[in-house]
Amino acid sequence: MHPRKPSWEHTRSTISVWQRSTVEHNATDLKDKGALLDSESEKREVAYCSYRELDGGLSKAWIEMLSSILLALVVVGLGVGVVLSLGQDADYYRPVLYFAKATEDIEVLQSSGSTETKVETLGSLIEHRCPSLSRHFKPIWWLFSGHLQTAYSVVGDFSKVDTVEYERTLLRTLDGGTLGLDFTPPESVQKLLDDTPIIVVLHGLTGATANAKDRLEGNWFHRHVYSKALGSNLQAIVKQHAAGLTTLPSHPVAQAVAPTLALRSPTLETFDETFNRIAGGSSPPFPFPSARAYYAWASSHAALPRVRVSFLAIAAEDDPIVQVLPVHAGRNGCVAFAVTKKGGHLGWFERGADGTIGRWFTGRCWSD
Repeated sequence: MHPRKPSWEHTRSTISVWQRSTVEHNATDLKDKGALLDSESEKREVAYCSYRELDGGLSKAWIEMLSSILLALVVVGLGVGVVLSLGQDADYYRPVLYFAKATEDIEVLQSSGSTETKVETLGSLIEHRCPSLSRHFKPIWWLFSGHLQTAYSVVGDFSKVDTVEYERTLLRTLDGGTLGLDFTPPESVQKLLDDTPIIVVLHGLTGATANAKDRLEGNWFHRHVYSKALGSNLQAIVKQHAAGLTTLPSHPVAQAVAPTLALRSPTLETFDETFNRIAGGSSPPFPFPSARAYYAWASSHAALPRVRVSFLAIAAEDDPIVQVLPVHAGRNGCVAFAVTKKGGHLGWFERGADGTIGRWFTGRCWSD
């Protein structure tokens, strides 16, 4: 008997059952594999989270350890600095005077109120009539370094120290600018004679020479602490006066405002390159083609040889900002330099006789 041949319907039914079984088997297999993949993914996620937590813990531990080491080094450095400072004798702190080999002869009054004159050299005049320069400057013990002296001049409370009473006169210039002239003492405090000599004090934006700016950009600490602090402070001044600086949109100063405000933590040279070389003064000589060209023009190294009146400059050997002092002044006989061992940048803080903190250079400098 011949076996029955399967009908088409039976074959189709068998194939359908086989396909359904295969699909179900594959689905089950895929489900198992999916579960396995999910499990492996979770394991990887758990492992990643654990690694991340471990890495964060290690980073935190490293930061804490490095902070502790840095703090310990600072404490040790401060201790060593205090010990070395206290161990120096008076001669160590005595200012050093620099003169040209041939100083200018100066005609001076023999005494206060006298009409008789005599001739003295600049060197003898300073040595005899500037008694404070013969007295040593010794900083207060906890401001023993130039960095600390400089920092205190920024963070210290001077509301009752170095107070200056003055009267301000505002002059409007033809180009729309305003000049402020501060006169001290005010006439309400002391009436001066019409022929009283007047000392004109002109300050710059930073007061540093070209070499000083090179020094600020020269190493990491000066670049990221001093240079960025000066640059950011100047940027803040531009931001404060941005409305007034942009009243004439086509003016070069106005066009320099937006790029200046876009700077992020600029160093002093970056600020000068963007703004100061353009807006740092009147035209001519501004604008300058670069910050370096501006530094060369503003450098005191070029100005000191041209001084034609008796001039005494005071500087500190440990000044962290101006570390290159033009003490020889181009061998100009009209210029003298007094350099103290300590003092920082415009610091010179010392303990006064009454226990208060004062500045050494604000004391009596001239004697009849």
